[in-house]
Amino acid sequence: MPESRFVRKCYNYLLNTKTKLFVNWTLEIKRIVCENNCEHVWLAQNVENDNSFIKKFTEYIRRRHLEAWQTSLNSSSKLSLYRSIKTAYGHEHYLNILNVRKYRHAYAQLRSGFHELEIEKGRYNNTPIADRLCKICNLDQVENELHFILICPMFDDLRRRYIAIDSITTPTVDTLYALMSNRNELVVKHLASYIYYALQRRREFLTL
Repeated sequence: MPESRFVRKCYNYLLNTKTKLFVNWTLEIKRIVCENNCEHVWLAQNVENDNSFIKKFTEYIRRRHLEAWQTSLNSSSKLSLYRSIKTAYGHEHYLNILNVRKYRHAYAQLRSGFHELEIEKGRYNNTPIADRLCKICNLDQVENELHFILICPMFDDLRRRYIAIDSITTPTVDTLYALMSNRNELVVKHLASYIYYALQRRREFLTL
């Protein structure tokens, strides 16, 4: 960037100033550059080819971000469903399909594990997994995503309305993963509707 550009002048001023400013974006640039194995670039304040450096540096940051994301995903104790259906980093297809906020929110909550089922609530009071039972049916099963979507009899009518019969008749983990990974627009919309109305009914039952 030419030295005459205003942004360049601001950069040079902040780079060379001795004043401890409350916010100094050059320090943030330094942190990013040095943390990503390019301290020599910061010290030199120059590169041979701007476009080539930006391309390589951007790719390096992207690769590190993906590695950090994958490590975080694999080390989480609560994202078993999400790990199984999130096979690649990127924009989720369902976000383009679910344009009604309440359905999109309910769907995203269940996918990501940020929901109110007993399998999740039990984590916060150290309840053993085997004791995180469904409180709205008498099957004595752990209330996890599989139970909530494909098994709990409290939602049989909603299930028949919104979920394909072949999924209902084979309520397995593999069926759940296939259902939650499905990219068909109608399937996604119906599943999101099921999740929203089933969660709503669950809340109403538990407040009686």
